[in-house]
Amino acid sequence: MGCRRAVRAAGVVVGVAALAGCGGDGWSGSPGGAMAGMDAAEVAFASMEAMAGADAVRIRYEGREEGRTGEMHLTSGGECSATMTSDEYGDMEVLQRGDHMWVGGDGWLAAVSAEVDDEELVEAARDILQERYLHIDLAAEDSAEMDEMAALCSLEDLTAAPSSPQEDEDVTFDGADFFGGTPTVTLSTTTPQGEIVVRVAAVGEPYPLEISGEFGRGYEHMEMTYDEPLYFRAPDADQTMEVVAFQRELMERYFNEPVRS
Repeated sequence: MGCRRAVRAAGVVVGVAALAGCGGDGWSGSPGGAMAGMDAAEVAFASMEAMAGADAVRIRYEGREEGRTGEMHLTSGGECSATMTSDEYGDMEVLQRGDHMWVGGDGWLAAVSAEVDDEELVEAARDILQERYLHIDLAAEDSAEMDEMAALCSLEDLTAAPSSPQEDEDVTFDGADFFGGTPTVTLSTTTPQGEIVVRVAAVGEPYPLEISGEFGRGYEHMEMTYDEPLYFRAPDADQTMEVVAFQRELMERYFNEPVRS
């Protein structure tokens, strides 16, 4: 079973990506360090590159619609821990280390239920899993439907620049301030969905520290911290079920179709 886009956490770095590559104005405040002399679009691009190059990123977010909240902690070494909750789907957890991903919680099943409009199928899946994590080998050929969920845990995918930035969406500097004690510069742009505002660290690495604005699913607010270690622990074997075994049992129980190995 696939997992529709609605389960994905948030726009996350879409806010920065929307700014990078667009035209931008100059900065009269003369940001120091690596940003000296850059226009707003260049600062946006530099912040995205800085985020992509971090050893670890923790992203906390909330959405105004549907009561969505969550946290993602990703490392450059391919480890990830993400938790999400929403009024619509409930709780969901994604853990990943390299090509191994574990999905837990009832949220993804609720999303599948909304997608396939078949509550009996989802109840059968829920009964088979018995609150265990579903383990997926992303290197296997039958894991293609999980690519979108895996992208949630990929720092590379989250910071990928858009292939076709909108030329008419100018990014501008919008003042300087402090965020959590760190000097920042503020970037803003207006997209078809509404305004997006990003605060970028003006000292040290030009990390994006806060993103807020209107995205495809409504208003979202995100805060990022960097280089915190992720203490990763995979679920114990008795807490997991292999996706192949899950699919086989679902086919036999719900569709009454024996599956041969």
